[in-house]
Amino acid sequence: MLRFFRQIRQRLLTDNKFSKYLLYAVGEILLVVIGILIALQVDRWNELRKDRELESNLLIGLRDDLSNDIEQIQGRVNESHLDLLRTIGRFDSVTQLEDLDLHYMDSLFYSRCIRPRNTFFPQNGTYQSIINNGNSNIIRNNELLKGIQIIYDRLYVALISHGDRLDMFNDQFRYNMVKSRALDSMNRILFFKQPSTLNELRHWLERNVHYNRNVNDDSRYIANIIEEIDRELGTIN
Repeated sequence: MLRFFRQIRQRLLTDNKFSKYLLYAVGEILLVVIGILIALQVDRWNELRKDRELESNLLIGLRDDLSNDIEQIQGRVNESHLDLLRTIGRFDSVTQLEDLDLHYMDSLFYSRCIRPRNTFFPQNGTYQSIINNGNSNIIRNNELLKGIQIIYDRLYVALISHGDRLDMFNDQFRYNMVKSRALDSMNRILFFKQPSTLNELRHWLERNVHYNRNVNDDSRYIANIIEEIDRELGTIN
């Protein structure tokens, strides 16, 4: 092809047709420019395709991480939340009984309500990779990106902090309950019936319920963001 154009240039120069040669040269320059523009456009299309593929993969990773987080919350928190609500409903009536059932009280607070840990450990691998690699601009939906940032930078930070404090409070509560088990039955009944113990138990229940209520609110927000991610994925794919 290059040899063909070279022959045309030589023929025009040999025939002393300068005006036609000039016109030909302009045309050749235009062809080169058009070729460069086409190459640049193809390159841009490839870059856009790679960005959309990366955006899709990041959103899928975020959706999977958030879905696992909700499962963790429901498995760790919601179950104890129901027990706590039932416990509050029974607590006052049980402690008013003359013959307090110590086995029931132990079951109530040890088996049902005092969970090993309340601290939440989110799966944030995809979000951290977005931050570390500076890929937040890949997600084009700014409102969706803002919602995702709220989850990881605000909701999860508060949830982890509150869970840590609640665990410390629960450890102290558990320690007091263990100490009470060293008492004989009569003194244990008196321990559960004294105002300071009742106030501590109510305070403990209220803190747990408040924590779980916040977690449930956060879960609903996360679920809404997951739905938005699915909708965004639909526009990409």
